[in-house]
Amino acid sequence: MARTKASEEYLMELLPSGAISSNPPSLLLSQDEQQKEQVPLLREPSESTERSLQYATTNLLAPYIPELDPKNPRAQTLRVKRAKRSTMLFIQVCLASTVVVVSLTFITWALVAKAPDSRGKGTLFFGSCSTATNLNTTVHIALNILSSLLLGAGNYCMQILVAPNRREINLAHKAGAALEIGVSSIKNLRFIDRKRTMLWGLMGFAATILHLFWNSAIFVSLPVVSIPRALVTTDFASSKDNWTISYADAPWSTLNDTWFDLSPVYDLQAEADGFTRLDWRTCLDRYVDPFNATGSIIVVMANLTTAQNSGSSLIDGWISAYDGISGVANWLCTAYAYKSPSKFKGCTKDWAKTLVDEWVVGYGPKYTVEYCLISDQADNNQRCGVHYSAPVVGLVSTFTFIEAIAVLCIWMHARKYEKANHSDYDHQEMTMITIGDAISNFLQNPDYTLLRSNTTNTTPSSTARTYAPELKAATWEPQLYVSWLRAVSIRTWIISFSFFIATLGVATFLLIQALVHLRWLGIEHSSIWGHGLVVNPILLVSPGHGDPKGAINYLGNVLLANIFQIVISFLYVFYNNILTRQVVADELLRFMPPEGKKPLRVSSPVGMQRSSYFLSLPFRFSIPLNIATILIHWLISQSFFLVQANYFAPGSQGVRLPQYDRSCRGYSILGITISIAVGLVLMIALLVNSTVRHFTDVPPLLPSALTNSAIIGGLSQRPEGDVEAYLFPIRLGSIIDSHVHNQKGDKECIGRLAFSTDLRLDSLCSGLSYIQPIIGEQRKRKKQFKASTYSELA
Repeated sequence: MARTKASEEYLMELLPSGAISSNPPSLLLSQDEQQKEQVPLLREPSESTERSLQYATTNLLAPYIPELDPKNPRAQTLRVKRAKRSTMLFIQVCLASTVVVVSLTFITWALVAKAPDSRGKGTLFFGSCSTATNLNTTVHIALNILSSLLLGAGNYCMQILVAPNRREINLAHKAGAALEIGVSSIKNLRFIDRKRTMLWGLMGFAATILHLFWNSAIFVSLPVVSIPRALVTTDFASSKDNWTISYADAPWSTLNDTWFDLSPVYDLQAEADGFTRLDWRTCLDRYVDPFNATGSIIVVMANLTTAQNSGSSLIDGWISAYDGISGVANWLCTAYAYKSPSKFKGCTKDWAKTLVDEWVVGYGPKYTVEYCLISDQADNNQRCGVHYSAPVVGLVSTFTFIEAIAVLCIWMHARKYEKANHSDYDHQEMTMITIGDAISNFLQNPDYTLLRSNTTNTTPSSTARTYAPELKAATWEPQLYVSWLRAVSIRTWIISFSFFIATLGVATFLLIQALVHLRWLGIEHSSIWGHGLVVNPILLVSPGHGDPKGAINYLGNVLLANIFQIVISFLYVFYNNILTRQVVADELLRFMPPEGKKPLRVSSPVGMQRSSYFLSLPFRFSIPLNIATILIHWLISQSFFLVQANYFAPGSQGVRLPQYDRSCRGYSILGITISIAVGLVLMIALLVNSTVRHFTDVPPLLPSALTNSAIIGGLSQRPEGDVEAYLFPIRLGSIIDSHVHNQKGDKECIGRLAFSTDLRLDSLCSGLSYIQPIIGEQRKRKKQFKASTYSELA
């Protein structure tokens, strides 16, 4: 009768109302059989029998629910098989493999169908600039999704690698340290297996390289025409001088053809007869936009003869390819910059509109422009391209493959373990990824030496090196509401938000500097917003004269354009760490309310344990966070990016001039602004979530200690009779056993704080004393032993 009653009581705790029949199995017997059964049931149960029935066991409950017994074939349900650690890792292997296959397929197709040139640049598309821009945006969205899938799988495996096992935890405790469980903590690297540490470091290095180069593997190009220009005298058409000879003696010849090839300038003298004449206003409006100017130009001065210019009709000549992209149009307005530098706003369309009566050019002597002669023009809007860098794509594919191989190795190790099914390995070597893994492990193999040493009233000496938790009496002093802010130490908050604010501050500073520069140039901000995320020629940074070290310049631009990708990934670690600690604390403290017991959430469930389709962050947190991460990485790729300037010869039939091509860094005002706004929203959302959510009836500093391995081990010292507690729903409450009665000390306690299936488990009451975990921490300076409860850990 006692067995049946206890079974019914525990089943009623586990199952909802009406889930099982209120009639015991004995009612299913015949009347004669019931009479025979009633004889022994009339006896009063012994005290030992009642004690054995107060805890959940498979022998007690398996007749009702066969799936509770891990050895029962019915326990191997589809849910259990899908939730095994190896199954979840296999999903990560599939994700990583998909990215590898896509990468290898792309690079194979690109090398064959779109072979790169001698500089390693391949062309995926060449044509309309609007189409190239849309294609580039789409490709980078796909790139960021693929990178997030791969790096997400890598982060999943890296958290598994850095998670400690029981052997490593025991070693850490003996060495005077505690490890962290449920969060990805670099503190654990000191004690975990060296092979896992090296693999963790390799995956982290591969992720860093991918962040640096991924978004620059494919980039857009803008067309730039190498325009030869000649400033000539009024009578140049009738002059009989030879520019190749007379220009060397001109007073304003700043450079000669021994340094640069100026032959295209000299050729203009013979080509001038076929050029089109434009008045100075039309000429200025066309050539002030470097991407709209596509023809050679001869600028004719007013009231200046060849004789006045030392016998040369060529005053000055140059080729725009030798200038940086941002300085192509500077010659148009240099005279005004030297005349009044404080008022000069730059060579822009807005500046050009301010000229009413005349246009003056010249670095030293100033000359008034009368008219221009220009060659035929080309349509630059049909010369944009989308390209890939073969070396960068190869580098990205290599490290993608390395990352995938690392994920595969971790899955194979987990698969090998599950096939071995070795109990000692399970206890000592299986890493504790979730907080449920740790509680389950400690419930299976509690360290009762903590309790026994405590009841003998032993105190560690000042030279003791043991850091293992002790269980001593302490007063339970909860608060009604404790904010989620308290789940994270003040130090972590300060460090994390210092990085958050510093990053937003730097980005805001760069944005303000860009806006100030544009305002100095006389460019209205509204015109910049109108460009959206499209590449704006004004917002390009390029090298100056020539580019003799193209590879070094390209690499430098790639690193500078993607440095913020590394910063964002670094900040994600801090953000995720804060949120994970809060969620882990919330998960563990949900075992305290008296409403009912809960099964453990573990990475490889057995019995009634819950499956873990995520590590520590539930989907309601992880999915929005991952979407936000993909969004901000894409926004960063559209805020700072690599741009290739493809040079063409002047005229409608202008050929490519790849020798002048150069890499540039571009930035987008709108992209930076939206990125800052998204980052600010994420930071505020974390603060609001941490402030609004709260824990109920717990000590204020308890949540921040619940990832501590010593605290978890102390709370998992189950009653000695509760052998199979890890298989069943449990609760964190007050139990009474022999250790409570044997407690020695100044405080009289009424129970011990522990996880258990005990039917007599009591809730904790404020102001009463309970045996609970106390951490022994040896101070190095004073060399004295300090005991503090977890309420003092933070």
